[in-house]
Amino acid sequence: MRASTPASRLAGAVADLALSAHRLLGLRDVSRTDAVLTPDGVAHFLEVNVAPGLTETSLLPMALESDGTRLGEVFAELIERAVARGSAGP
Repeated sequence: MRASTPASRLAGAVADLALSAHRLLGLRDVSRTDAVLTPDGVAHFLEVNVAPGLTETSLLPMALESDGTRLGEVFAELIERAVARGSAGP
């Protein structure tokens, strides 16, 4: 499945809103925000997924790949964060 992406400026604005939603919900590390765009460029947010799929056909790995980021790098970062939280105590 291929997802079409909006123009760079609109994509940046939608990404900023997704990051704001992630923070407002008190999430950490990784989430995926689903949205649809109307033909006139209005974003409608559908949901924030706290456990996005990680298979080769899932959207998160495809988005990372299109950004030039390897999934293994993300896993390594997530492990480092979890270890740091674990050693910091509750």
